[in-house]
Amino acid sequence: MKVARVLLVEDNKRWQAILRTQINLALPNSESPRIIGTFQDGAQELRQGSWDLIVADLGLPPDKGIDLGMELVSLAKEKKVPCIVVSGTEAVKKMPVRDLVLSKDYEARDFFSKEEILSSEEKQRQFQNLVIKIVTGFERG
Repeated sequence: MKVARVLLVEDNKRWQAILRTQINLALPNSESPRIIGTFQDGAQELRQGSWDLIVADLGLPPDKGIDLGMELVSLAKEKKVPCIVVSGTEAVKKMPVRDLVLSKDYEARDFFSKEEILSSEEKQRQFQNLVIKIVTGFERG
């Protein structure tokens, strides 16, 4: 499996650890993801680095909604970096996120709610398999 460079943009320390663990389980031979806690720093890393994947929360400081997260997803598309969106923001649960994030304007690879990841081993496997597929082109059997 190739060594992957993954950018994780998440402001919550607990979720940084959870998502880092999930990414490390998917890519045990790669370096641990680079963790960034704000939109500004995430956008800067995305613009300057060479990334195989970005995993991004939608609710990023200093914004209280999802606008900055969506802007980051749009920037990932512009930079041709595949993106997985993860969010626990209450406002996100009330809108058709899959349609919004997967639309031609954003083209994220998928959306996972934090609640799904926390409560479902199947969702954890789906997340890990998507990470593997994006980075290597193959799914785990």
